[in-house]
Amino acid sequence: YLLWLFSSQISETIGSLLKMVIVENIKHVWSGEYEPEHCSFWL
Repeated sequence: YLLWLFSSQISETIGSLLKMVIVENIKHVWSGEYEPEHCSFWL
């Protein structure tokens, strides 16, 4: 049970981090400052 709780917490954290990264990338695209460097940096 603890392990399940731990893994679900980790996936939640990763999910929110991914959301933040995606939102930041979208902001760059919309402001016209999007560069390939940002992409490779996140990957």
